[in-house]
Amino acid sequence: MRFITILQIAFAAIVAAAPAPAPAPAPVPVAGFEDLIASAQSALDLKTADGCEIAKCVAALAPLAVSCAAAAAEEGLNPLADAACLASAANNVANTPAACTSCL
Repeated sequence: MRFITILQIAFAAIVAAAPAPAPAPAPVPVAGFEDLIASAQSALDLKTADGCEIAKCVAALAPLAVSCAAAAAEEGLNPLADAACLASAANNVANTPAACTSCL
């Protein structure tokens, strides 16, 4: 009986002597994030002013997105889908769609 009492007192002393948990660090603000957004918006505005029609370019690149999305969904298990994605990307680099020529 005395052993349990001594054990309880020892446990209480250990808990009381334990250091308090450190407070969580304050979140660090991402410096320059607003600048990055503003820079991207200004680049997009310049491309649009030069005649880039973003919606038409995206529509012209849609087959690339479809073939690469299929390959990504299979996570490398289908080498034919990977090859189709690579071939589609190479074709779009070699033969840039007309809708995207002013966007590059």
